[in-house]
Amino acid sequence: MAKAAEEYASALFSLAKENGCVHEIQNSLDVISDVFRSEPEYVPLLMSPAVPVSERIGLIREAFGGAVHEYALSLLSIMCGRGEADIFHETASEYGKLLDRFTRRTTAYVTSAVSLTDDEKMRLREKLAKVCSSGDGIADADDIQLKCSTDKTLIGGIRIEIDGKILDGSLRSRLENAKEAIDV
Repeated sequence: MAKAAEEYASALFSLAKENGCVHEIQNSLDVISDVFRSEPEYVPLLMSPAVPVSERIGLIREAFGGAVHEYALSLLSIMCGRGEADIFHETASEYGKLLDRFTRRTTAYVTSAVSLTDDEKMRLREKLAKVCSSGDGIADADDIQLKCSTDKTLIGGIRIEIDGKILDGSLRSRLENAKEAIDV
């Protein structure tokens, strides 16, 4: 299914780029994803063979018509008609990656033992911008988007995944490294 999500995202992104609405489409995909997250029974309903496709598409239009861009609405309708509404989140994620590359924005996935304050997030963005801007890289902290989560097992510190690289400054990681050094 990953291939199908990539293909849907690529086709939608090409269309959005041609029509100058890449950010508007991203916002629409976010709206739909938020609804799907808050209403977990919605996607199974859109996948149900017991409900005629025309009725399912009608439900989509009723729920999202006027609230999201027509291209996002059409994509979801096509996916629903093909029985692939269950890969909508994956498709939206792939679209986000295409948009990030297009806008030269980078997403850093940050896991910390406790929630970061706004000030800590801004300082982290600034440090990551310096680390990532080797020549033609990222220009400033505004080009880095943080996706933050917490994991109590980290004990302290943070773990960052950015551009396929993992920067692990967690206390758990440091303890594991110390243990390996002692066991040698």
